[in-house]
Amino acid sequence: MGAAITAELLAGGHEALSVTKGRSENTWLRGREAGATAYDSLAEALSRSAVVLSACPPQAAEDVAAAVAAHGFTGVYADVNAISPQRVRRIAEEIRPGSAVVDSAVFGQPPGEGRTARLYLAGVGSAVDWWRRCSLTLRCTCVRSVTHPVPLPR
Repeated sequence: MGAAITAELLAGGHEALSVTKGRSENTWLRGREAGATAYDSLAEALSRSAVVLSACPPQAAEDVAAAVAAHGFTGVYADVNAISPQRVRRIAEEIRPGSAVVDSAVFGQPPGEGRTARLYLAGVGSAVDWWRRCSLTLRCTCVRSVTHPVPLPR
């Protein structure tokens, strides 16, 4: 799903970065084929990013968030993993991988070749607004803000 979303972001005129270190050869090949710019280091990719889209195996969601948080990322962190609201809340309140955490879920088949998917979001208004603007150029997403915000504590 990550490579398909990457391709849609690029088709919408956005840049997509990928961290290859620690990833399988198949994963980084799919990202490269989709057009993602590969970086060896998470720190370098984060320094060039305003938004992190975390799409990883569910069991790695907290580890990915912790790695992003360890680098002091201050942008929007969107968790697109198939995890419970309680785990997203824990990521937002305890791990704090960004200035705002957006809980999101993709429904449908990977986009492309006439297929579409929906991206549902829950989070603070300004964090969700970026995705609304982005969705205007993404044929794979129909963004809907739901009523369970997950703001970071101040």
